[in-house]
Amino acid sequence: MIKLKSLLIALPVSLLTFVLVAAPVDAHGDEDHEQTNSQTTNDDSSHEAKKKRERIRKAEEHSRKKSEQLLKEAKKEQEKRQLVKEERKKRCENRKQALLARTERIANNAQKHQKRIEGVFVKAVDYQESANVNVPDFDALVATASAAQSASQDSVQALTNLKPTIDCTGENAATAVATFKAAVEQARNDLSTYKKNIKAILTALKAAKEQ
Repeated sequence: MIKLKSLLIALPVSLLTFVLVAAPVDAHGDEDHEQTNSQTTNDDSSHEAKKKRERIRKAEEHSRKKSEQLLKEAKKEQEKRQLVKEERKKRCENRKQALLARTERIANNAQKHQKRIEGVFVKAVDYQESANVNVPDFDALVATASAAQSASQDSVQALTNLKPTIDCTGENAATAVATFKAAVEQARNDLSTYKKNIKAILTALKAAKEQ
């Protein structure tokens, strides 16, 4: 009987002891679980942050390569333009020398042509006077030829004085060539008119002599 009572008294104590001993075990288990969840969350956050940093790095790398590519292309284009510019300048210098030589040659030829026509003009007038050839409207023919002579002299002299100034570093080359061509054309036309007028005098003298 005494033993049974002792057991009954001891039972709550044992039970209490079990609860007290068991409780910390359960609390410790919950704490481990919470730490595991926290660690998992931290790992996920760290992984996302790493992925974000990687995306940023790749974007920056792409941007850097794109900038380098654009810079390289711009440099290549600039070098190409410079090469074209230098090549154009070289061709211009060659054309410049050729144009200057051609200008001098054409001017000299125009002067020679002018003198030949003038020589024929003088001889035709002298012949009419010395041979006393009666040519109708001879004075009018001479006046027309004299006007043509004056015009051709002016245009030939202008061509002779023309010294094309070509700056191959600028944009005036085309203008200089156009000016030269216009002067040549004017001299050619005036000389042609002068020559036709002298031929008209010669034709009139021949016709009058045959009468």
